[in-house]
Amino acid sequence: MSEIPASKQLPVTTRIAYGVGDLGASMAGNILIVFCFFFLTNVAGLPANLTGLVLLIGNIASAMSMLLVGVWSDTSSGLRVGKSWWKKRLWLLGSAPIFGLTFFLLWLIPFQGDWAKFAYYTVVTVCYNFAATTHQIPYGALLPDLTEDTEEITRLTGYRFSFSLGGGIGVLAIAQGLNIWLDRPKEEFFILGIICALFIVASIFWCCLGTSERDDLPTTESESLWTQIKPALTNRPLLLLIGIYSFSWLALQLIPSILPYLVTNCLELKSKAIAQLILVMQGTAWAALFVWEPLSRKLGKKPIFGSGAIMWMLAQVGLATLHPGQTNLMYSLAIFAGIGMATAYLIPPSRLPEVVDWDELKTGQRREGLFYSLMMFSQKIVLALGLFFVGQILSWSGFVHSHPGQEAPLQPDSAMLTIRLIIALVPILALLISLVLSRFYPISKEVHEDTVSELEKRRVATQ
Repeated sequence: MSEIPASKQLPVTTRIAYGVGDLGASMAGNILIVFCFFFLTNVAGLPANLTGLVLLIGNIASAMSMLLVGVWSDTSSGLRVGKSWWKKRLWLLGSAPIFGLTFFLLWLIPFQGDWAKFAYYTVVTVCYNFAATTHQIPYGALLPDLTEDTEEITRLTGYRFSFSLGGGIGVLAIAQGLNIWLDRPKEEFFILGIICALFIVASIFWCCLGTSERDDLPTTESESLWTQIKPALTNRPLLLLIGIYSFSWLALQLIPSILPYLVTNCLELKSKAIAQLILVMQGTAWAALFVWEPLSRKLGKKPIFGSGAIMWMLAQVGLATLHPGQTNLMYSLAIFAGIGMATAYLIPPSRLPEVVDWDELKTGQRREGLFYSLMMFSQKIVLALGLFFVGQILSWSGFVHSHPGQEAPLQPDSAMLTIRLIIALVPILALLISLVLSRFYPISKEVHEDTVSELEKRRVATQ
């Protein structure tokens, strides 16, 4: 029988351990989202078009690896250690050292020529993304193993993103402190690389030791990749969820990548204001999770997601129209945006167990790893294309990249206008697509509870 009975509340220690599992990865991810594009163009001195190409290649490689890891993690053999069953957690443990090392390597500048730097960052980015995938897919797929209770799923998602946002906020605070202390970007990013690498390893170990996996669930037969993917493409709730997640997270991840350019170029603020602005935005999102989570259980996920998206879109319009000197208004809009952002962290990921259970009832197979990998595959492809086109559009607009050790150049008006348009139009379009798809998502709280009830009857009957 299961070590963690379904439809029962989990111990707080288990919730915390599961949440901690995303701490180090989120610290690393937040630094990449906020500073990677900026670091490559303004610190390492890589042209914007080559930077966009590096990120496109890295994200496409990551997306492809997600499909493979999703299938491998579902079909791989588990291992019993004492009374504890290990399957997904074996993948997590194996990912930790490579994940940490490759993240650190991203922040070195070992070469000077543009094409040498392009080759180095492409190789390291591909390796990093593969290592991150071997953590991300088993970690996300661990959630349905912990519980099938709808409310407990939402709580666990809240714990996860509380630690995720908390780690992201914390590492930005560290970045801010390093900026004040050193004011030398190259050394700052080197130290951040070491700190995040250590947190990656430590948080993964904590998660593995503090959670348990169920061994009474159906397993997936070992089949070819396409054989497993093909039936999933007829799963309507899964396809809708993939779209909702991909486009809402495109907005989440693209905004921090372009905000540094808005802050330093359009608003003429110093680089330390970048971390301050995103700290306010993500700090508000973290606090808002504690409000949205109980509201979503009471009012439903669709209206909460819609309310948050509308608030967020209005804030993006405000940010895009700011002018130098409107610093207080900038932070006020960041708070407003953060409140809305929290719903994108909370709602789409919490729907994955609903789709997994729905599919098990229809097919008799448990394919959480594959489903999570398909969701992340799509999100990576959408993000890769988004970052690639941002790089190309910035380059076409006349954006002038920096050279290491030199003052940041003045940008032409065409580049400034392009930055503002990206800040407003890209997230609004992405969120509108997510809202339309959410309107047609068919699994409500009542539908999921009925699904879980039918699954329990089937499992009892087959024992």
